Amino acid sequence: MGPSTSRAATASRCPPAATFSSEGAFFRTLLHEECHATGAEGRLGRPAVCERVKVTYEDIAREELVAELGSVFAASRLSIDLSELTAADLAEGGRWAEHGAYLKGWLAAFDEGDRADALMTAATAAGRASDWLFDHCFSEAGNGGAEAGAA
Repeated sequence: MGPSTSRAATASRCPPAATFSSEGAFFRTLLHEECHATGAEGRLGRPAVCERVKVTYEDIAREELVAELGSVFAASRLSIDLSELTAADLAEGGRWAEHGAYLKGWLAAFDEGDRADALMTAATAAGRASDWLFDHCFSEAGNGGAEAGAA
């Protein structure tokens, strides 16, 4: 089963780390799914995650932008060194070669004149998602990094 977060869930699922080509690829994917989980009701309450009514394609696109950007922000804060990505991560069709295409693909859900606003709105929400993870799931370690805490 691939990585996923259900709309009602406050937790995510991710394949075992051993199925990824690198530790960085695993953590970025896990953080993406955890950023989705921050949108649940009782957390940050983003519509595409917690609304019980049908959401629009733009709502879903906005949520994917939030999760992808949030994973980048959280990975940076956790000092996940993206320069250590493997050749498989960078290869044509690899996870990182598709990273920009993933964001660009979801931005295409918006009218061309609305894309910059959608990206900036998503970046703001992504910052909140990353902050939520650190405020509720991680504790600052003495060395300036972060270590897992109770969720």
